[in-house]
Amino acid sequence: MTIKRQPNEKNISEEKHRKEGICKLEHDMDITGPDEQESVSCFKRKKIRMLFSLFPSDLHDVYGEIRRSLKVKLLRYMVGIEGVLIAFDDIKLVTSVPGLSKTAGGVILNEQPQVHYLAELDTLLFCPEVGKIVIGNVTECYESHVGVLVHNFFNASITSDHLQKAGFSFLDDDFGATTWIHKNGSTILAPDETVKFIVEKVHECAGTISMEGSHPSGCSNL
Repeated sequence: MTIKRQPNEKNISEEKHRKEGICKLEHDMDITGPDEQESVSCFKRKKIRMLFSLFPSDLHDVYGEIRRSLKVKLLRYMVGIEGVLIAFDDIKLVTSVPGLSKTAGGVILNEQPQVHYLAELDTLLFCPEVGKIVIGNVTECYESHVGVLVHNFFNASITSDHLQKAGFSFLDDDFGATTWIHKNGSTILAPDETVKFIVEKVHECAGTISMEGSHPSGCSNL
């Protein structure tokens, strides 16, 4: 999956750092079950290690500050874990920071004011990949494309080229209702209808992702 990367964390402004802290991925391990991997869902469960940089004023509640840093990133795409953070649980401080310290606790680097903590946690991620099958609800129909909402949150679209290749034709009736109808006559893509499609592209901007789909099929083909 090709997604434009965000600026390196070292370029994040001090003001943003004070509000969110810095989270840097150190390690991840996929703990998604076999049944979940084979489903059409793009959700994955991963155990990850992240490096958190906290200011001295935050050290009265290290776990609380780590949770607050993660909450800011909920429903946002994170480059290091290649997915959207949906949920997290079971935060544990790791007893050492690789390459920095072999003892428990935080580490101060050079003259930086932050104290760095390595934490391990379980996460639930939304990781759409090119070629993955996704199911969503149609939200709007235009001659140029069909708008889709996946899991009632993530935006997707299917262009008219892909719709026509799949056998759909655009229909605009006298009452202003717009739909895409399959040549079989029984499959209709209209608002509130369910559509299955294959992820063709994934776009990311400022932590928000959207998808482009191909090979659409209606609910009768699910």
